[in-house]
Amino acid sequence: MPEKADWSGQTRWWVIGASGSGKSAFARQVGAALGLATHDLDDVYRRRDGELLGEGEGEALAAGIAAGPRWVIEGVYGELAQVALSRATALVWLDLSWDACREGLLQRGLHYGYDPDDPVDLAAWAEAHQQYGADHLKLYGAFGGLKTRLTRRAETAAFSIGLPPARR
Repeated sequence: MPEKADWSGQTRWWVIGASGSGKSAFARQVGAALGLATHDLDDVYRRRDGELLGEGEGEALAAGIAAGPRWVIEGVYGELAQVALSRATALVWLDLSWDACREGLLQRGLHYGYDPDDPVDLAAWAEAHQQYGADHLKLYGAFGGLKTRLTRRAETAAFSIGLPPARR
């Protein structure tokens, strides 16, 4: 059985994972439980129509959010990730299989101009899923604070702020 940890005192959370892994829902759950503002890096990185913000805009927005004392940030974009990594006190990696993420994408539907019912978009997500895992593993390994890696939907559903599975 994994070691238990008390996550209730953490004030700056970073939630990472592939598209469709449930990052947004998980981040909202943590934010609501601890009274923390929740921020989706999709909203920091791109407009609602899927277009990217201008150069430097996303970084400036992310830096402003990360400078705050109490937050949950979910998502991973290379240049924005370093801002969150340097300020977070807790990291949760939703490392779900492609099948689980595909199911999440299909349930979510159209998102920032990407349509999971479009075979081309779905194939692009599938191809990116493998690279996300490698990138997330590097970020996870580099993080020195309290962290956990959840690999099944049942683990994310069972996560407790007071007693989650600890470092693996």
